[in-house]
Amino acid sequence: MDYSGPNYIAQEQQEEFEYFLLGHMNIEEEISFNKRLEKEPLLKRQFEEFKTLFLTVEEQALRMKLDEFHDNFE
Repeated sequence: MDYSGPNYIAQEQQEEFEYFLLGHMNIEEEISFNKRLEKEPLLKRQFEEFKTLFLTVEEQALRMKLDEFHDNFE
């Protein structure tokens, strides 16, 4: 597997994306991150792809928890 291609997102970068999405950045970090997204098209594309996947995983986890919750009442 090629870990240097345009579709590869390094672990450190994924952690920064997650940190942003979870709202853990302070205002200065958010401003800096958003400026980087504006200036770096590859970073922006990677972030958008990561965000889509991240939100899908979060949604699926919530659905599973709701199903489990409902199963406990049957």
